[in-house]
Amino acid sequence: MPPPTLPSPERAYLRTLTLTLQKALSPHLIGIYLFSSAAYGAYTPGPSDLDIQAVISTPLSPLPSAHLDLTHQISHARAPAPRAQTRQAIGSTPSRRHPRFEMNFNTGADDLEKDHVSLDPAEEAGHWFLLDVAMGRELGYALIGRPPAEVFAAPRKEWVLDALLESLSWYRRDELAGAGSVLNACRAWRFVAEGKWGSKREGMMWAVRQRETPEVVSRAEEARMGKVSLDEGEALRFLELVEGRVRVVVEDLC
Repeated sequence: MPPPTLPSPERAYLRTLTLTLQKALSPHLIGIYLFSSAAYGAYTPGPSDLDIQAVISTPLSPLPSAHLDLTHQISHARAPAPRAQTRQAIGSTPSRRHPRFEMNFNTGADDLEKDHVSLDPAEEAGHWFLLDVAMGRELGYALIGRPPAEVFAAPRKEWVLDALLESLSWYRRDELAGAGSVLNACRAWRFVAEGKWGSKREGMMWAVRQRETPEVVSRAEEARMGKVSLDEGEALRFLELVEGRVRVVVEDLC
């Protein structure tokens, strides 16, 4: 069952998706897991995505037709998603620096004619998948199956730190002025300072209490809701601050 804290349309969608994946992936399905803010009690209708991972015991059929059939079943065009984007990954869970998946699929109301499907992990930015697992095994929600900590192997800390640095670099290059750059940096900073994961909002609330936190952090949540814009220079300086904190911890591990 979906988390009771989610709005009714999201719960109904997750119930339908879970039944579809159960039917399509049985008897090899181990579990279906909800990650990100929807699982962490910080879901905001509008900017928040629904992130789902299905874990299977054997690879999907190598025939392209099998993947195509599954994407048709879970596409927004077939099963309308209540949010702008739904991300779904299907695979096994060995602990790897660069996690592998059988299929990564993005769909949603904003992507009706351009669903994204990838069958090759090398085509994707792997740091997102490793961070999803690192956070999700602690904070994720089992739609069906055993608790995520019993299914997802714990990644090594040095891998997580490397992935955090890669994510900061990605934001600096591709989405510097977006609220996500600052909010994800807040969460990374909290992790290296306290070893705790949480939602981006929780990371922001923690960061604003730190003495050296710049003003841009306090505006990030409003920017996420589209109420204000962030200055790229301020965002860059904050990401550089957090990157420095991560590198200190990396050096301590060496």
